[in-house]
This record gives sequence, structure tokens and C-alpha cells, in this order.
Amino acid sequence: MAKLRANYREPFDRERDFVTSRSLPVSGRVFTPGERFDKTLVTDRRLRQMYEQRILNVEPKKLDDAEKSTSKRAQRVRVQRKRAASNRTKLDRELA
Repeated sequence: MAKLRANYREPFDRERDFVTSRSLPVSGRVFTPGERFDKTLVTDRRLRQMYEQRILNVEPKKLDDAEKSTSKRAQRVRVQRKRAASNRTKLDRELA
């Protein structure tokens, strides 16, 4: 397998969903960093330019349970979050 450069980006594909990497005013609307970008507001050419200029990034894929990290640290974090959530609900019940 070929070694990828550190600055490698996936080839442009208009069908993918994009998110903004910085504040971006387009057609009277301001997109905040990380917000999903509406591709219908710009032409294909402008969309490609914004992607190549790193103004837009490809939206990260959502991982299903099988693809989630199975490292011990990731498991510990999930357990801690579950415990914290259950403690909050117990506290809410006591206060009610």
C-alpha cells in the first residue's frame, strides 16, 4: 500500500457532504466552523475551489457500533460517561 502524505485530502466529489472549517458568509448567511454546508448555494466550480482552499472539509463519517474504537481507554471513557449520566438522573429523582 502506498504511503500517504501528511497533507493528503480525498479527491473532490460533489456528492459528499461538506462542513465548514472557519466562519464563512455565503448568500447572506454565515456558516460557523463545523456546520454542514448547503451545496446548493454555490456553483460546482466554486464548491471545488472552496474545498481545495480548505475552506470546506468532507463531513466525517458516522461510525456504527462495530466500527467504534475498542481500545481500553475508549471503553473506560464510555463507562465513565454512562455513570455520570446515571448519577445525574439519580440526583434529578432525589430533587423531585
